Amino acid sequence: MRRIVLVVALGLLAFPAMAADKLVLPPPPFEVERTRSDPDRPARPHAKRYKGEIHDTHVHLDPQHPGEPATDLDEILAVALKNDVTRLSVMPTPNEGRMGKEGSGAKQRVKLREKSQGSGVQVDVRCASDYLSVWMDEDSKPSKDSADKKFARLEADLSGGICRGVGEFGLFHFQKWGHQAVIDYAPRFEGFLRMAVIVADHDMWLDLHAETVEPKGKSREDEVFGLVDLLFQRHPDLKLILAHTAMTNPKNAEALLRAYPNLMFNLKLVTDHSKWRNLEPICNEQGELYEDWAQLMEAMPDRFMIGTDAKFGRPRSPTRKYRKAIKGVRKALGSLGIDAARMIAWDNAERVF
Repeated sequence: MRRIVLVVALGLLAFPAMAADKLVLPPPPFEVERTRSDPDRPARPHAKRYKGEIHDTHVHLDPQHPGEPATDLDEILAVALKNDVTRLSVMPTPNEGRMGKEGSGAKQRVKLREKSQGSGVQVDVRCASDYLSVWMDEDSKPSKDSADKKFARLEADLSGGICRGVGEFGLFHFQKWGHQAVIDYAPRFEGFLRMAVIVADHDMWLDLHAETVEPKGKSREDEVFGLVDLLFQRHPDLKLILAHTAMTNPKNAEALLRAYPNLMFNLKLVTDHSKWRNLEPICNEQGELYEDWAQLMEAMPDRFMIGTDAKFGRPRSPTRKYRKAIKGVRKALGSLGIDAARMIAWDNAERVF
């Protein structure tokens, strides 16, 4: 399989640039359930909190915000350790390329990794979304020189020993509330697939944020699920994480997991449903897992990991919010069978990373 991937990679690297001609996406290989779930459906009550170690596979650390004090990196490590989160995977947000000085967020994350040595918390760094997501969104017809420089940088990052994968890469990131920076990039250009080839060739994971439904209800499900199918058709050995349980309902989630053995989900508890419109939160507003999601996690416990989506470095995201988030995670995990809870909290992430 590695030989096949290398041949495809060479073919794409010979491409003139990010070709603007759109590819034809295949239809999803399953019948898409387009009915939005009832937010008042049965949920599984909290039980005794899960007490084991947690690997949080989806954490953000922003660039320093103008006019704000520098982020206390020691405090991040301390709150993680105090809450028995002994491994963090830290990455840029999909739209970080629109905030701060270019590269400043990446430097913060590398500093956090360096500080973590001997702290009791292992920090892994994901990269590239800060310079690829917004670039692909804003420049669908870049010059060959521009494209080659971006992908050479990606190659260097993935070969450099610090970056452990690409994420959180944004395809569709809509304005769900407030003033969120929007990414609405039809992911059918060869440039996106060129990135996937590079990630697959380095045997690393791609953490992908792709919202399946717009806040006002327009479906992007065929685009997202068709793209996933195209990625695995071209690169069966690609390691792909769909962020936030793919932001779809349990029926579609199960179909995705059964169709693609190399696909993983990270899970995020969203209790304010007004900020997650049409994106299928996995819990009710009390933080209790919906019963259909709980049953899927117990049926396929090896396919889920914790991914709180914590955003360190933001003035409105102090470390006490992280304590609260982990408390909620432990309550939700406690409602699952102990073996499933342990796999989701720790074992799966240790196995795949």
